[in-house]
Amino acid sequence: MTEAGDRVGPASHHPSETGDDPSATVRQPVLRPQGTYISKSDMVTDVLRDLITDGQLSPGTPLRQRNLAEQFDVSNTPVREALRRLESEGLVVTDVHRGATVARTESEELEENYRILAALEALAGSLAVAKITDDDIADIEALNREVVPAG
Repeated sequence: MTEAGDRVGPASHHPSETGDDPSATVRQPVLRPQGTYISKSDMVTDVLRDLITDGQLSPGTPLRQRNLAEQFDVSNTPVREALRRLESEGLVVTDVHRGATVARTESEELEENYRILAALEALAGSLAVAKITDDDIADIEALNREVVPAG
C-alpha cells in the first residue's frame, strides 16, 4: 500500500526480459495523485483496459479469474467486477462455460463503422451550409436500416 492507501498492482515486467507469456504481463497503471483512493476493482479494471487497448492482450486471449487474482494480489471479487465492467465496455466477452476472453473486433465491422462515420461527417459538413431536406432524412433513414436490421 502507498501512503494514500492505494493498491497500484504488481510490478511490471517485460516478456522479452523474462521469457514469460505476453498474456501474463501486467503493467503498472499510472499512479493517481497522493490522497486519491482507488479500489482494487478499479485498479484491476484500469490495468486490464490498458493491456487490451495497447494490444498487449490480443483478441481471444483467455482471462482466467484465478490467475488474474494472483497476478494482482487480490481476491476473485475485484477481478470479477473488473471483467464485468470491461464486458460492458465491449472489451471482454464472457461465456458461461468458457469464462472471459478478450473481445474480438471484426475488421469488416470496423471498416463499415468508418465508412458510416465518413458519410455522417460529410453529411454534417453539408448541413452546416444548407438546411436539412427530406432527401437528407431519407438518406439517413436508409443508412440506419442498413446498420440496424429490422426486428
